[in-house]
Amino acid sequence: MRSLRHITWLVVGFTGWLVLEAPAQTSPPPGDWLARATVLAAAPPCAPDVAAALDDPHWYVRARAIQTLGRQRCTAAVPALLAHFDHEDWDNQARLLVALGQIGDPAGLPLVAQYATGPAGTLRTVALAALGGFTAAQVAPVLATALEQPLNRDEKCIVARQIGVFRLGDCVSRLADWLGQDEELDRLIAVAQYRTGDQAAGRHVLEVFDRLDAPTRLQLLGDWAERPDVRATDLLLKVLRSDSPEHRLAAARAWAAYGAQMPIAETLTVLPDVDAEVRHVLVAALGGCPAEETVAAVIERLKADPPAEARATYLDALDTLDREAVTAALLAARQARLPFAEQALEKLGITPEALAARLAVPTLTPTARITLAVQLGQLGDLRAFDLLRQALLSGDEVTRCAAAEALGQLQDARAVELLLDVLDDEVPRVQSAAAASLARLGMTPARLVATLDAPNISLRTEALRLLGRLSDVTTLPAVAAQTREGEPLPVRLAAVAALGRLRHPDAVPVLVRLLSAREPALRMQAVSALGEIGEARAVAALLPLLRDPDAAVVGKVVAALSRTKAPSAVTPLLAALQHPDWRVRAAVARSLDAWEDTRIPPALAAALEDPSALVRFHARQSLLKLAVAPETLLPVALGQSRPRGWYGAYVTLQELAPESIRDELRRSLDAPDPKTRALAAALARRYPDPDMLALLWQRLDAETRFAVRWWLVRALADFGEAAREGAMKRARSKHPRLRADAMRVLGWLPSNRESQLVLREGLADAENQIRSAAVEALGRIGDVAALAPLLARQSGAFTVAPDELVDALLACGEAGRAVLRQAVAGSEPAIRALLLQRLGADGHPDALPLLLEGLRDASPLVRQAARQGLARQSDERAAQALAALPDEP
Repeated sequence: MRSLRHITWLVVGFTGWLVLEAPAQTSPPPGDWLARATVLAAAPPCAPDVAAALDDPHWYVRARAIQTLGRQRCTAAVPALLAHFDHEDWDNQARLLVALGQIGDPAGLPLVAQYATGPAGTLRTVALAALGGFTAAQVAPVLATALEQPLNRDEKCIVARQIGVFRLGDCVSRLADWLGQDEELDRLIAVAQYRTGDQAAGRHVLEVFDRLDAPTRLQLLGDWAERPDVRATDLLLKVLRSDSPEHRLAAARAWAAYGAQMPIAETLTVLPDVDAEVRHVLVAALGGCPAEETVAAVIERLKADPPAEARATYLDALDTLDREAVTAALLAARQARLPFAEQALEKLGITPEALAARLAVPTLTPTARITLAVQLGQLGDLRAFDLLRQALLSGDEVTRCAAAEALGQLQDARAVELLLDVLDDEVPRVQSAAAASLARLGMTPARLVATLDAPNISLRTEALRLLGRLSDVTTLPAVAAQTREGEPLPVRLAAVAALGRLRHPDAVPVLVRLLSAREPALRMQAVSALGEIGEARAVAALLPLLRDPDAAVVGKVVAALSRTKAPSAVTPLLAALQHPDWRVRAAVARSLDAWEDTRIPPALAAALEDPSALVRFHARQSLLKLAVAPETLLPVALGQSRPRGWYGAYVTLQELAPESIRDELRRSLDAPDPKTRALAAALARRYPDPDMLALLWQRLDAETRFAVRWWLVRALADFGEAAREGAMKRARSKHPRLRADAMRVLGWLPSNRESQLVLREGLADAENQIRSAAVEALGRIGDVAALAPLLARQSGAFTVAPDELVDALLACGEAGRAVLRQAVAGSEPAIRALLLQRLGADGHPDALPLLLEGLRDASPLVRQAARQGLARQSDERAAQALAALPDEP
């Protein structure tokens, strides 16, 4: 795309030089040539008089006409400019080249290209610079030719700049030979390398950024706005304070491109120092950062008591952020008596008077009323407590629950007694909300212990739960007393849970006695509590329970032992992997990843063959968490002789890729069983080294089974660019099978011009398998232009299977679907039916009009295909059309 930015330096430099050369011309004859030239500067765009001035007898008038036409980008004048080129002196010829570059019309490119690749001299230098006005596709071959010629220092700089401007990746590698010749040239080469994807060159670009010209700096800032570079953070901060408004704004957009990863602290530091336009971009970008983190950072800046202008900036920023997070932070700041909080709250409309007015609205919902009451309370208004107390009397449990939660946010001591009463509410949800608020209000252990003598079971249960959460060891005797025989079961369970939360060894004897309780729930709760404590005596008490006849109890014991991570538990747990109940075995397999013991991986490997799918799943997950893959897994993964275990072994080896199996895996690629060879190829993908690459190519050359070759192709494709040379070599092979496989490999690799050409040639090959492979590969790389002509052929004229062609076009995305939609109208019924069926199965809504039209087709085959396609559409119109249709035989 042409841009004035790309050729500004050209216009300023060469045009200025040419103007300075004007005195060297022969003295003009007397006449009105100066007036004629002056008039041209004010001429309307592409005025006929300007083009006519190209025939003026005075060189200066012609020069001004050429410059005016170039500046106005007058495409219509290109033929005239070309026609006059050979009749001008060299300086006007230079102006003509500049003008053609400014216009950028393809008709002017051949002349510019001719001189850009011609003999050394001023005109070649000017022509190379004029290439900046054309497109990348037009310029690339010209620059490639220019690189073959000896160039002077200025020409090298121009070529390096153009390669960077147009991002010509195929040319940039050839600039490396010029490094070290000149500092400016090195800078331009670094920019070209960086803009064509070489991230390593980014460091040099960042170092020399200040010495680059203004258009290049703007170009890089624009690049960072599209593809952020975290290394440019310090540089962007510097540019944000630069003198150029254009550069400041571009830097702000690049800074905003960091999105949620944008450095919040640095943004807030620079925010007060920038102009309004830049500040608007930065403030808007803050909205994309994590809300709570951003609000907290702004509050911290306001706490530092910044100057008035900075404070106003930060308050304006708060006004654009998440209102809920800002309100909560400002109310907390007010409670901390920070001076800015009142001003900010007023700006947001959160004042006692405003809140009271909103609370007076009769149609306000209970939830909204409670939210406003909490805000009122955080502003220090005593009316908030009375409002929440009234809400607790509501007959609606949701309102009571919300009020109980809100009381915990007030930090009002009067709420404690009220919440203790709410613990007696008949709804467990309200009880839980009250208990959470009490914990938030810092209910004291002494008060909770006193509550244990209350007759209300729910009150005692919640008090025990809170005592457990408080983890105050001084309450252990009182809590342990609640576990005695005769107490209600809910109280005993809560007391046992609280003892576990206390995590103190003195609770172990009490819990051990409860392991023999009659109630299974109490035994299981005691098991969990012992696991929470994790002391040696607790582990010793848990181990015998692995033999309990109740599988649920054993499962609890296993989970508890895994929390202790006691080495003495490993042996009994490994034995429990043979327990007859699958639930126990699954619990053990899931818990064994808590230990690092050499006996565990082999046991888990054996568990991959367990009859229970859940046991096999947990065994596999534990092996992956331990990151250990025993060598015994490879025969299982490759042989498939044991169907229960092979998948788990295969997935484990695929994820971990252990070095210990590499040699055996290489030998398995030559196994007599094709299934073994295919699975070995699939696993070989995880060993991307040159030796494995060479072996895979060797096996592909010799392999005859398609399934094995498919996995070999996938494995080779995972090697990326390292596999391209081998693929290109085999794509020219005399053996059709090798050519087809090589094309499939190329389809998985990033496309380049050479591989695309090979694949397109494959479409015309005499071998079906090669054409099929080429179609598949072109679909993967999205080459719609090569595939679309194939679809224009009908019936017997197809050179590839229509299904394969449709698959490839669908793989091309929206462009491929568009080709398929366009082909429907002119196709034969059978092809039309296939297209409608596949477009409908694709599910894209753009196919809906074609499917509806297909219901009226004269061919029953097409109508049936349209029905099938409509059934896959989610649009309501498709369902209505199907419902309105009569049943067809």
